[in-house]
Amino acid sequence: MKSKTVKIDLDADFILQVYTRDVVCIDGVQQLSDKKRVIACFTTFKDFEDSEEQFDHILNLRWALLKAYESYCDGDVTVELTIKDELVNG
Repeated sequence: MKSKTVKIDLDADFILQVYTRDVVCIDGVQQLSDKKRVIACFTTFKDFEDSEEQFDHILNLRWALLKAYESYCDGDVTVELTIKDELVNG
């Protein structure tokens, strides 16, 4: 099966991605590789009229993805939510 490259909209306000990394053996020690293999990705821009409900939906989707991939047969899976908001660090 040929893997596809997933383009992620890095300008989005919310980036929710599910990825796995291969285990490599270096000098007899198993480590996770630096290369991500993206399984799913959801990006969206902030809805300023209903941002709280939108945020709840994104958190619910994150929780559903965590449950869906907790027993993934092809190694460890990471579910990562990136939130870009100029007021978070302000």
